[in-house]
Amino acid sequence: MSKAHPHVAIVEQEFLIAVDAEYLISEALDCRVTIAREDEMMRWTPSDLAALDLCLIDLPTEATGALALAARLEEIGVAFAFTSASDLHRSGAPGFEGVPVVMKPYDDVLLAVVRQMLADARCRQN
Repeated sequence: MSKAHPHVAIVEQEFLIAVDAEYLISEALDCRVTIAREDEMMRWTPSDLAALDLCLIDLPTEATGALALAARLEEIGVAFAFTSASDLHRSGAPGFEGVPVVMKPYDDVLLAVVRQMLADARCRQN
């Protein structure tokens, strides 16, 4: 992450929830935030995805698309965390053990996870 302002993507089907996350993150951190739906993100090129510093992926009950996006990001080397309103995913996503899941509604945990993951990404760059 050589950029002065990290780029965080919020992948969320519900626009108002995405705007809430965008507001919380951009008020607390000096970063660029992009909101996109899962189907839009799947059309991004690998180089566009690689320009992200962090991606927050909504994990709905039927998570096939979200898991496919996560696998794509993992392959490219982009840091990501999941978000979910479902207790089904509170402990994580199948195949992505150790990837944080931020529960909705958002609170201070969202900012703590974003801060930590961006700091970890900076450390990997140095």
